[in-house]
Amino acid sequence: MTKLSALWLVLCSPLLILGSVRAQGSDPAVGAPSCSTVITSCGCVITNADTYTVANDLSADQTGRPNCIEIAAAGSILNVKGFAILGFGNGTGIGILIRQSANHAIVEGGDEGSDAAPNDAGTKGRDFPGAQGVVTQWDVAIEDEADDSVIELFKNLGGSIFQQHDGNATSGVLIKGAKHVTAADFLASYNGKAGVIVRNSTAIKIFNVSTISNVETGIWLDASDDSTIGTASAAANGKYGIWLRQSSGNTVVDANGTSGNGNTGILIGCGNSVCTGNQGSDNNRITNSGAPGNQMAGIVIKKHSQGNIVTVTHNDGNPQNNDMVDLNSNCGTNVWYNNTGTSNQNCIH
Repeated sequence: MTKLSALWLVLCSPLLILGSVRAQGSDPAVGAPSCSTVITSCGCVITNADTYTVANDLSADQTGRPNCIEIAAAGSILNVKGFAILGFGNGTGIGILIRQSANHAIVEGGDEGSDAAPNDAGTKGRDFPGAQGVVTQWDVAIEDEADDSVIELFKNLGGSIFQQHDGNATSGVLIKGAKHVTAADFLASYNGKAGVIVRNSTAIKIFNVSTISNVETGIWLDASDDSTIGTASAAANGKYGIWLRQSSGNTVVDANGTSGNGNTGILIGCGNSVCTGNQGSDNNRITNSGAPGNQMAGIVIKKHSQGNIVTVTHNDGNPQNNDMVDLNSNCGTNVWYNNTGTSNQNCIH
């Protein structure tokens, strides 16, 4: 090597190293095309705040990227217009990813009250008005990592009774590390873990949703506080209908379709494992709801979960007097009042 070559190598090597570091920590969306306002193919990123519409069915085989549509710009609006967004069916990728930078995004499956687009969910006495989109055969149908988002009006975020093996590998909706998100008016059934998962999030509102026949849980709040689940059905899931795990200050109201689950209708606490003191779910409110006819129990409060109130619930028809179960001695500081069903302690009314 000549002296000039050696000098060039010494001068350039820091730049080469820096470039390598930048490449390793680069944004996964770098190199992806920006979405046009009319989206006709998977594999783009929404980088400017605007209103975006889907013009046809989208599928994972249209791109080499792991996700179909990513939203990176705050204040963006995406309307799927009643079309389908289909993955490979091998448990990979995300149908719609709302990235952390995309606060105040709106993602909707169709037009409220419109009857013009395909895959119509119906307006004549059926569950949801207008044409609504389907997002399935991914790992997660819709993942939200941004604050203040709204997700609504989807015909299906998972499989259906006619296509039970076409759900998403993990969940229909995953809200992760976000706050003040509203998720409403959709079906999330036949998914590999849960219909809806809320993880490490705060002040989430979930209402008018149906989460049926998911492999494990209908609606799962995992280390998530101060949220509301209302007007929800969580039936025939493999383990739990609604599960509040290490989650406090939440309200479950008008959840009367929590039946036929493989274990428990509504579970407050750590699940099947042995609970420790730091795994409690405290100060939750369960009211105007019910968990009848599950395979193991109706409503259960696990040990170390305190300050919960359960009132005006109907839980008859669970086996072995397990309509209402509190595993804390004398119910601890939990209050059960004006409920129907059998109980495991005299402190449950």
